[in-house]
Amino acid sequence: MKNNFILTSLIIICLAVSSFAQLDSVYYQLSSGSVAGGATQSTDNFLAEPIPIPGEEFKVIPNPEGAYTEPMIASRNGSETLPPYVYIEDPNATENPQVGNGQTILLQKFPGISQTNYFPPDPTMAVGPNHVIACVNSLFRIWDKQGNILKTISASAWWLPAWPDENGDPQVIYDHFAGRWVLLWMQYNPTAQTAGNLIAYSDDDNPLGTWYMFRLDTKTNTPVPNWGDYPQIGFDDEAIYIMTRAFGFAGGGPFYTKIRVIAKSDLYTNSTAGFSYSDIWNIGVTGSPSNKPDGIHPTFCYTAGQGGYLFWANRGGANYYGIYRILNPTSSTPWLRGDTLNVQLYYQTPLAQQLGGGQGLESNGSQIKTAPVIRDGKMYAVHSIANSTNLQYASAKYVVYDLASNTITEQAELGAIGYYYIFPTITVDKDNNIAVTYTRTASTEYAGAYYSTKYAGDPPGLGSSQTLVEGLGNYQNVFQGRNRWGDYLGIYLDPADENNIWIFPEYAAATNTWGTYIGQIRMVPFSGIYTYLSTSTLAFG
Repeated sequence: MKNNFILTSLIIICLAVSSFAQLDSVYYQLSSGSVAGGATQSTDNFLAEPIPIPGEEFKVIPNPEGAYTEPMIASRNGSETLPPYVYIEDPNATENPQVGNGQTILLQKFPGISQTNYFPPDPTMAVGPNHVIACVNSLFRIWDKQGNILKTISASAWWLPAWPDENGDPQVIYDHFAGRWVLLWMQYNPTAQTAGNLIAYSDDDNPLGTWYMFRLDTKTNTPVPNWGDYPQIGFDDEAIYIMTRAFGFAGGGPFYTKIRVIAKSDLYTNSTAGFSYSDIWNIGVTGSPSNKPDGIHPTFCYTAGQGGYLFWANRGGANYYGIYRILNPTSSTPWLRGDTLNVQLYYQTPLAQQLGGGQGLESNGSQIKTAPVIRDGKMYAVHSIANSTNLQYASAKYVVYDLASNTITEQAELGAIGYYYIFPTITVDKDNNIAVTYTRTASTEYAGAYYSTKYAGDPPGLGSSQTLVEGLGNYQNVFQGRNRWGDYLGIYLDPADENNIWIFPEYAAATNTWGTYIGQIRMVPFSGIYTYLSTSTLAFG
């Protein structure tokens, strides 16, 4: 039956060629599943500041693979013309003046979430009409836009109505198409051999109040009993997309990437009624079915009718990217198309060194770590790579992909000799101005939180780095030989004013202590008069 189902899917793909001729057939397998029902939860059950629990044991978020397991991929289709490449040597890396970049201004900043008992923190965020939600591995917090804490919610207590255990890897979005918040957490129990996606959505655009939550099983037995690691979420106007990586309970993997497709018309029913979903899995590289790309990342879409795209960059380096698109996502038989696009060779991101020495921060290679953004016919993606002028350092590289022509139209790298730019994440405002936030570190500075911007009409290349908060200590939390950082950072566009951008990066808050900060930046002038304080206090003398 499985073979017949796959064959049917491939026939549908072939029929779709005329509509999407720029993307080719891709090997994959298709299956379906459902959840019988869910539970309700309310933020009314939680306080702004919970009572601390003393003596919590330190926990490391499961990462079944060692660091840097995906090898460099050799050349593909080398005759293809490469798009122009730009390298920007960041002048602020060494001088770091406290000034804006062009018109970019830091409207406000306030502390995010301080170190918990989890390593790494996996900070991520979303912004709605009136609220900000930021997550780390053990909890999430809700603020108003003035920085007042409204709720601080333990992940284990939050998910209890749906399932008795959770294991971090948080994700959060504000779905501006539907006016809903969505939270996603990983569930993984190696003893009981259970695994799932824990997903919850709000009943309206206010995150305070009622949420509906479900557990979607991710355990499969192909090729061996395995579980879904590292869930990453994306969305467009039609569906929610959840990526996971298949690892064996007894070891082994990653075997393949799986993309779970949930129609929003089925999910957002303001009830605990069950729904169905489709899984696209065992995905191959276009033209190379046996090559299974690890970590194909779904996107955030801001323009209706353009979504369902995914982006892949090889962890160990390569000279091409993978582009994928899911068609017919709300049907029972969605299908996948894709292509590979040649680019200049990029190399694996090295460990990031710090002031004070010790083991470098783990950069997690050169894969895409946060959702690319689709807006007005273009996809914007960013990832960390080895500095192309000196491979012992690390840079942040962004690319712009044109959906209509299936080409990369812009690619540029920001770096500096002696410095490491790791875990960059990107968004784009309504005027197609780019903002990127990242951790920056060097042998002469601690790991700090920075951001850069690029205006739509400017030549390719990010502007110089700007400081959100400087690092304050050498970070050494080494477990199983790894000094983990990230695994991703947060950035989000404000739906109430799509020229405002919020960032949620990680920094070293003290010796061996991670911390997070929240900032709000803007690249476009306000119309009329707008008053703000550039510092939290004023001394009048």
